[in-house]
Amino acid sequence: MSRMKLIAETSPYWHYTLDYMMRSISAAGFPGMELWLASPHYCFAGAPEAMERRREELKTLMQASGLTAPVFSPEQMVKYPWNIASPDPAMEEKSLGILSGYLDDAAALGAKMLRVGTGWQHLDRQSEKNRERSLQNLQKLAGEAQKRGLILLVGTSGRQIGSFAWDLPSLAEYVREADRENILAAVSLPEAAEAGLPIPSCMELFGGKLGHFYLADRGGQVLGSTGDEMEGLLRSLQETGYTGYVSVQITFRDCILTPDRWLLDCAQWLRKKGFLEQ
Repeated sequence: MSRMKLIAETSPYWHYTLDYMMRSISAAGFPGMELWLASPHYCFAGAPEAMERRREELKTLMQASGLTAPVFSPEQMVKYPWNIASPDPAMEEKSLGILSGYLDDAAALGAKMLRVGTGWQHLDRQSEKNRERSLQNLQKLAGEAQKRGLILLVGTSGRQIGSFAWDLPSLAEYVREADRENILAAVSLPEAAEAGLPIPSCMELFGGKLGHFYLADRGGQVLGSTGDEMEGLLRSLQETGYTGYVSVQITFRDCILTPDRWLLDCAQWLRKKGFLEQ
């Protein structure tokens, strides 16, 4: 049976130092991480020398902790205003420049995939032109990413922020329309469960365009906290032959208070179920 690669998504450590975060993830037994970064840990400041120093600091910390970062996931849509769908030419150009810089970051950090947002539009000024602009700019970024050997991952974001992929059907449609080999969907297993979508049906919906999965219990809770539903989904995912990455992503409200505790609980559950090596 295939063995998927389990890693830890780092956003719950937003209020901890990067050193503490990486040592905690390593101690829990995860070999890698989806590196979610935002200020104050890291942000695109437009100062090449400072950015290069920060990249080197990150690589040093990764080496010391023994972790890899196969997925780089810089914040783009909530804390920062970057918007590849913006009708304002200056913001559109600035956003593309920022994301091009994140491609450089991903390559420098040894990542294989970069998580990108679709951009957004005002809910009272929705336009097909905005959606077309989002897709066209994503295709431009995919061309740059391909030169660096990178895959672009697109996931759902809440409809309330004007995303063009707000649920699994709209994400599948968006990725199909983007129509690039290195633009793939990132799907949350809890979201699939809440939509009543079994793994085979999920695979069929995306038609070979699935590149990554996220894992938690429903509501972003610790694995096993509401039963063994996720065990069934993981085993079903294994049966498809999937050997890619799955990010453990805890998002419940107070997870940032003691993320090391919750991540360790998840790791212990995964080991007990035979998904994570002892």
